[in-house]
Amino acid sequence: MTRETILNEFTANINSFEQYARNIANEQDADDLFQACALMFWEFPEERLIAAYNPAQGLKPFFLRMLTLQYKSKTSYFHKARSFIPG
Repeated sequence: MTRETILNEFTANINSFEQYARNIANEQDADDLFQACALMFWEFPEERLIAAYNPAQGLKPFFLRMLTLQYKSKTSYFHKARSFIPG
């Protein structure tokens, strides 16, 4: 398993990952939540991506957990970034 393989799987299933964000967040926050988590995911080093990958279930469990933690934690990267957005 390589970083490239994992990222290719992510992009091949991007619609599913976007839907997970919609299932977790309200409609107003879903796109921003997905974008924040996707950006974080793309910036992870190869070792972290490989450790996060579940051979039986792929990236789904890891990404769902990331979405949930970012959305529910008031000190997360997602909420900190949202505080800089006017309106």
